[in-house]
Amino acid sequence: MKTTPKLLGLIAVAFAAGAFFTSPVPQAIAAVIATDVQCTGCVGTSDLAGNAVTAAKIKDGEVKTADIGSSAVTSAKIASGGVGNTDIASNAVTGDKIADGTIAYADVSRGLIRVEHRDDCNCGGTGWDPDGTSSFEIIYDDRITINSVVAVTAVGYDIRCTTGVGSIPTASGHAGVMCTQAIPNGMGINYAIFTNPAYG
Repeated sequence: MKTTPKLLGLIAVAFAAGAFFTSPVPQAIAAVIATDVQCTGCVGTSDLAGNAVTAAKIKDGEVKTADIGSSAVTSAKIASGGVGNTDIASNAVTGDKIADGTIAYADVSRGLIRVEHRDDCNCGGTGWDPDGTSSFEIIYDDRITINSVVAVTAVGYDIRCTTGVGSIPTASGHAGVMCTQAIPNGMGINYAIFTNPAYG
C-alpha cells in the first residue's frame, strides 16, 4: 500500500491528539485509504486468485498476438466459416487438404478445362459432321490449341473414340477423332478440352 501525503498528515494529527485508536479517527483513516490510496502497478500476478480475471475485466481489443500462447487457438475457438480467403497464405492449400471427389467443373478455370457437346451439324465439314462412312472425323473448335488434350465420348452409340490420331492430329482450331468403327451419320459427341495455361 502506498502512503500518500494526505494519509501521513492525518496519521500525524491523530498521534498529536493522542487519539490514534479512538473513534472517529480510525474511520477517517479508513475513508482516506478507501478514496486516496493510489498504487499503479502494485497488483501483481501473486495478488490475483486463480481464474479471477473475467472477460468483463479485459478491455476490448487489448488482447494482442503476443498475449496468446503458441498453438493456443484450437478449432473450437474459430467461428464456423470464420476463416476467409485473406486468412490463408498463397499456395497454402495442398492436395491432401482437399476431400477426394469434391472439385467440380464449377471450381476449375475455363482456361484449363472446357466442356462441350456437339450434334451432327450436317454442315459440310465444319463443327462436327460425320457422314456415316468413315471412322475418322474432325471436331472444329477455335478453343483447341496445338497444346490441348481433347477427350471425347460418343453420344447415343456404343462406340469408343479417341483424339490426336489419324491424318489430322490435334492442332490449333481442330482435333482429329478416331473411332472403333464408322461414325454414324447423326451421332453427337461430348468432348472436354484440357489446355495448360502455361503453354496456351
